[in-house]
Amino acid sequence: MKISRRYFLSLCGASSAAIATASLWPEWLPAQMAGGTTKVIWLQGSGCTGCSISFLNLISEQAPQTVDDVLLDVIQLNYHPNLSSAFGDTAVSGAEAVFAEGNYILAVEGGVPTAFDGAACWAWTLNGREHTFLEVVQRYASRAAGILCVGTCASFGGIPAAYPNPTGVVGVGTATGRPTINVAGCPVHPDWLVWTVATVLSGARMELDDYRRPKALYEKEVHGECPRRELEKANSYGVDRLCLRELGCKGPQTGANCPNTLWNGGQNWCVDANAPCIGCTEPGFPLTGLMALERLTLSVNLSPAAAYPGAAGRATFEDRYEGLRLNVDATNLGTVQSVVFRADGIEVARSFVNAYGQANCRLQSKEGDFVPYLAQGSLIQVVNSSNGAIILSGRFPAENDVSTGSVSVTITPQEAVTAGARWNLDGGPLQVSGAVVTGVATGSHTISFSSVSGWVTPANQLFNVTAGQTTTISGSYTKQATDIRLEARLSPTLVDPKAAGSARYEVHGSRRRFRVDIKNVSSTRSVAIRVNGATLGTVRLSSGAGRLERDTDKGHTVPQLAVGALIEVVNAASGALILTGRLSQVAL
Repeated sequence: MKISRRYFLSLCGASSAAIATASLWPEWLPAQMAGGTTKVIWLQGSGCTGCSISFLNLISEQAPQTVDDVLLDVIQLNYHPNLSSAFGDTAVSGAEAVFAEGNYILAVEGGVPTAFDGAACWAWTLNGREHTFLEVVQRYASRAAGILCVGTCASFGGIPAAYPNPTGVVGVGTATGRPTINVAGCPVHPDWLVWTVATVLSGARMELDDYRRPKALYEKEVHGECPRRELEKANSYGVDRLCLRELGCKGPQTGANCPNTLWNGGQNWCVDANAPCIGCTEPGFPLTGLMALERLTLSVNLSPAAAYPGAAGRATFEDRYEGLRLNVDATNLGTVQSVVFRADGIEVARSFVNAYGQANCRLQSKEGDFVPYLAQGSLIQVVNSSNGAIILSGRFPAENDVSTGSVSVTITPQEAVTAGARWNLDGGPLQVSGAVVTGVATGSHTISFSSVSGWVTPANQLFNVTAGQTTTISGSYTKQATDIRLEARLSPTLVDPKAAGSARYEVHGSRRRFRVDIKNVSSTRSVAIRVNGATLGTVRLSSGAGRLERDTDKGHTVPQLAVGALIEVVNAASGALILTGRLSQVAL
């Protein structure tokens, strides 16, 4: 069915009045965008393409009846990875031409991976060069008249950002720093998307909620509009025509008009199919209390590392109806100038240390911040940003949860203990041999051992704590040989597959030397060298090559290393791993 753009906007304008759209003009929309054929660039990131499929399934008894009517007569879709007739460089060149003109609508589907300098997701290849999705989204957002987030993944991170989120996925607003209109849903309902586009193009005023979603679509709770809300409560699944609230239905905490709009051309919706609402339009989806009525609060006092004995801190994570919150406070940081806050190994924030030796992290998903979903056993760390040293760390136990265990470590031989050998749990305070640490959250933990002059330090040990049980670990020191040589050939990762490197550690009497050589690195100009997780130094590369050398005879600090010591070369800015290897014995 062919319709005119004017007719389309008049129809959607009438539906806007019916939905009772409110009166706040989106601040990013220039007045001139309300008229004329609008160019649209549609990008896809970390997601399942489900929102595109949903959009293509647009079915209506009134115009526009199908997505054809929208694409052919209303907007000018200049680029879409699946729908563009052109492909390869030809399709991307078309998008580049629109970018050069500017003043287009940028529609983004899928979350934005930020880890590994964005190399977890590639948008396209142009003229033989690959471009990450992070790079393309940030670049195209800079010249867009407005940014439309299609679905929950683009709006808030969604399923790709769920714990443990190894690729650091965030919403488009967080990745670009630009205001967005978030048309949330997993997938987005085609009517919601078309209504939003129509409202923008018609020039009607649109009010957004605290999550930057159109209020007219998301202000009413699903439960308030649900035809089952007054019916008898179900106590088991599979029983028709009962309210599912007691089975964990998220309708009371979810904003969406699913009960009125229905899906698949007005045929059905989740609850009418006897499936509880899972809250897919909310910022914390899918892990914000999914299928649970009780919300989560976790807190832990952070323990100082041996190098920062006076430091103190506390972390709190909350899963509330209004979203996720993570607060971390660190005090008595001494001369440290700035810190990095990590949650389960992922950097979530950075902060300068004030004149009183304090730094804090305040994150709220409600405000568009990236907040990873944390749980019992999740690790919080405060790290010195200048050298990568851990200052404070701690793991969350669940509030009022007795499901914890204990750990005890025995160090041998006694001669090493007498010389000062100690151990710590997850970078916490040093403990003597035989000490027992109680109240340890179930899950994975790490035991580390202190360095002792004249002794080879045992490697770190990863282990699991079981509720109600004491886990026993042993660590054995060995006397250091007078002369030793350890070497490692460093292997590249996918971040920089052509990179190469080697490491050498030598001991001659009381003298220790350590050297790392790097070549063929193309992903960065500055790298950091880490030994057993601690940063030893940084190297500025020239033509992709460089060397780090430390020698105790030259006044350098050289750690005592042993067979199996882990050597890593990482991007100094992002922390992305470039080269890795372990030291092995070499005959002298």
